[in-house]
Amino acid sequence: MFVIERNMPKILETTQLVLARKYHQDEDYNCYSRAYLFTTENISGYMDSLDMEGKEVLTVIGSGDHILNAVLNGAKKIDAFDISVYAIMLYYLKEAAIKTLKYEEFKDYFFDESCPNNYMIYQKLREKLRPEALKFWDFVYQNIDANEIFNSLIFRIRIDSTNPDVAIKEKSRISSYLRRDNYYKLKELINLCEVNCYCSEFKELDEIMSTYDYMFFSNIIQYQIDDKCEELKQAILR
Repeated sequence: MFVIERNMPKILETTQLVLARKYHQDEDYNCYSRAYLFTTENISGYMDSLDMEGKEVLTVIGSGDHILNAVLNGAKKIDAFDISVYAIMLYYLKEAAIKTLKYEEFKDYFFDESCPNNYMIYQKLREKLRPEALKFWDFVYQNIDANEIFNSLIFRIRIDSTNPDVAIKEKSRISSYLRRDNYYKLKELINLCEVNCYCSEFKELDEIMSTYDYMFFSNIIQYQIDDKCEELKQAILR
């Protein structure tokens, strides 16, 4: 398991190369794999129909949207994992944004790449960033233009930002927290849910796992990396 706090100097050093497009990011997933800014999976298609009130959840982090939709649906504790440091840093950014920003500010910040107030909005949300995320995002803002961050190689797929209103509406169909009324509901719930993030491969989950009411792996569980991974997968499926 990769401990972010302990490895922050290396993370920042590598991220500087990533932002300068001088670091080769392999197609294989690793701790510097690019993160999805928003989910491409129809999370609301299944999560909104589950009774998650007061439940404990294990989930992949990905874009952070699995976590946020689970919080919206009433989960009380979430253990979340991802092999990518950038996925974890993105979740922490969204978490702080939801705690501090109005819906319109959130939309402008994440969905409008030409937003003239990007840095000002960041200054507002940074007050709620977790310590390791504060170091990371302050460093990113020091090393790249504010309006280029979401187009950088930290991220895998950029959304169409030519019309932010249309873009957020389209994403809200598969991720319920992006709807205005749900966003404000999430603002109230996010402080009530314990969220623990781990920089971990699927095959290392036995180091953190306990008993969960729900587990969400997206498409990760389809892949068989080695015997250890297959053994863990079978244990989870039981």
